[in-house]
Amino acid sequence: MIFIGANHILFLSVKILMLIFVGLGIGGEESLTLEGLKELKEADEIYAEFYTSPLPKLDFAHLQELAGKKIQVLRREDLEDGEEILRKASVKRVVLLVPGDPMVATTHVSLRLRAAERGICTKVVHSSSIVSAVVGLTGLQSYKFGKSATVPLGQKSVHPYEVMGENLKRGLHTLLLLDVKAEEGVFMSAREALTYLLQLEKELQRGYLTEERLAVVVARAGSDDCLVRGNTVGELVKMDFGPPPHALVIPGRLHFMEEEALRVFAQVPDFVIERHRSLRLSGLEETLTNEIEKWTQKLEEKIEPLKGMKELENIYAYLTDSKFFREKGDLIKSFECVIWAWALFKQLKGES
Repeated sequence: MIFIGANHILFLSVKILMLIFVGLGIGGEESLTLEGLKELKEADEIYAEFYTSPLPKLDFAHLQELAGKKIQVLRREDLEDGEEILRKASVKRVVLLVPGDPMVATTHVSLRLRAAERGICTKVVHSSSIVSAVVGLTGLQSYKFGKSATVPLGQKSVHPYEVMGENLKRGLHTLLLLDVKAEEGVFMSAREALTYLLQLEKELQRGYLTEERLAVVVARAGSDDCLVRGNTVGELVKMDFGPPPHALVIPGRLHFMEEEALRVFAQVPDFVIERHRSLRLSGLEETLTNEIEKWTQKLEEKIEPLKGMKELENIYAYLTDSKFFREKGDLIKSFECVIWAWALFKQLKGES
């Protein structure tokens, strides 16, 4: 703010009241950005949460020393409630320190939305996250990742299995985050997550995660002892990847450069890469889809020169039905319609 007097100009610094989300990155206080450090020094109050992601390298005492003030660590329920933070941010400049990048977790997005509803200004200071780290560590291309999911602790959910399946159908990679109960000191390991998913595969039998499937484990991303290993699920489930945090990647279709990156960065054996190329990405569903596409195309090519024949009406009707059932997700009925269409065509041509 500037005040202009008769003989001088007086500059006054005005602190803007707001809630600032500052990312800690994945390497502890050393991965804090310069902008993030500046916000810590200018803040009236600093809160931090560490339950959404563990930070093995974090030295909390050093972090407070860098900030130059006390940092209050929030419990999960404190952050989800958010009332204390919002109340303080309405009258002070408040920083919330978050592991990784601040807006990756929906809890933080929700808090920012609530702040906006109350007219509280917000700011986001970005940093590295497990999402960006996995891309860099594995060499897989960022635009080829589909939806991510969390493998839960202490409860059963088919959601991560289904997310993986949907991504595989589209040839996309899947990042699976492993659940954490930070306040209890419990962290899911890659072996536990793979065992969990294999059990779902045994129950559901959709072919998404067999023991032959290629998978990649990223352990302790951002630490000096970071480990990246890829192999078949059957081999990985036997391995010990050391202390947490761990993350899993289930690759979809691979570009040749991605194949080379996995060989070099994740030590994936050549025969596993070769097998992955020919492995059906989603079992029966992909097989049926490919067969429907193949035989529909062949039949359409056969009947194209015969357009206008009244005898083709039922064939076209079956092809229309096949498309309808495929769009509804009923691949078996879709395939049956194609078979009936072919049977009518062969009858029309006098073939047995």
